[in-house]
Amino acid sequence: MYEQNDEEFNRLLMVVERTFIERAWKSSKVT
Repeated sequence: MYEQNDEEFNRLLMVVERTFIERAWKSSKVT
């Protein structure tokens, strides 16, 4: 029951991390 939920959370975390890194890279590029 929790396994599936954990997998979904892991995928969401991965997407958030990727977005954060992309955002930081963009900000660094602008600077």
